[in-house]
Amino acid sequence: MITIAEAAQNVLLGKYENGKKRRKALQTLGLDADAVQRRLNDLVKGAKAEYVTMNSGDTLSQIVERYDISVAAIIKLNSALIKNPDCIRVGWKIRVK
Repeated sequence: MITIAEAAQNVLLGKYENGKKRRKALQTLGLDADAVQRRLNDLVKGAKAEYVTMNSGDTLSQIVERYDISVAAIIKLNSALIKNPDCIRVGWKIRVK
């Protein structure tokens, strides 16, 4: 059995998608989706944003490995910047947390 705190961390990592799909996935695990959301909100309030500047040769795959975050989560955090995950520019400051 997974705890609410663990589920909230997994949501941050992009493991349960969003909206109705997330709610259903959490309920399937026997968790109260609203309780997970409250815990997630608490985590996000206290979290400081962390950025990495993209250098020549850097890829999202490398960032995923280095910061233990999913590509989907990186794209979500940087939706105003990243339109195509295969087209990342040198000098971009990518949010990773």
